[in-house]
Amino acid sequence: MLTPPNLAEEFFTDVVAPLKDMAVIRDAGHFAAFMQPEQFLNELLIRARPLATAPESAGEHAQPLPRIPARRHSLS
Repeated sequence: MLTPPNLAEEFFTDVVAPLKDMAVIRDAGHFAAFMQPEQFLNELLIRARPLATAPESAGEHAQPLPRIPARRHSLS
């Protein structure tokens, strides 16, 4: 069973957070990391990684995480 995008967007609208973003990965359902791994990784790199590596996100003594190049995996 898949959650229709309009219901997911409605739920997302109700979430209260200082910073939030939503990415819909088509034809993936709740298994986006497995069904569409390249798109899932791309969304993480674009949306989440900059927040995780920003010094201000971890306090005054934080050091940015080292940048790790993305690997391409073949599913064949």
